[in-house]
Amino acid sequence: MPPKSALLVKASVLALCIATGTTAGAHARGHGGCGAPRLDEVLAPVPLGVAQRQQIRAIRVAARAQAAPLVAQVQAVRQQIATTLLSSGTVTEAQMVPLVQQREALRQQLDRSHMQTQLAIRNVLTGTQLVQAASVQAELSLLRQRECAITTPARG
Repeated sequence: MPPKSALLVKASVLALCIATGTTAGAHARGHGGCGAPRLDEVLAPVPLGVAQRQQIRAIRVAARAQAAPLVAQVQAVRQQIATTLLSSGTVTEAQMVPLVQQREALRQQLDRSHMQTQLAIRNVLTGTQLVQAASVQAELSLLRQRECAITTPARG
């Protein structure tokens, strides 16, 4: 690859990583990732009544609808960050900081909304179901740790 092309590819990857808030080699949370198990994974084996499932479904539908505008805003800011980083001319920290702060503020709002959704779902569960969910979470966490120990390359 000619030097200019290689530089453009590297700049594009860097812009994408900065815009999305990821790093090279980062694992996605959830399936196959090294993060904590998601609530839906933890609740899957817990026996829930029909009314509980309906309540949880309604909570999730409402949460998705509430989060959609924030998700769109985060995506727009990410695109703005990538466009700025790949624009011709000099790009300064003073240009980037407000965009990154805006993205982080939106992410914080999404995180808060996600926490409220999880608390609402938790409030649907009985004490026995919470104990079962905690047991499943502990088992899944242990499995994830083992998986990561096997699949994550050693840094040296």
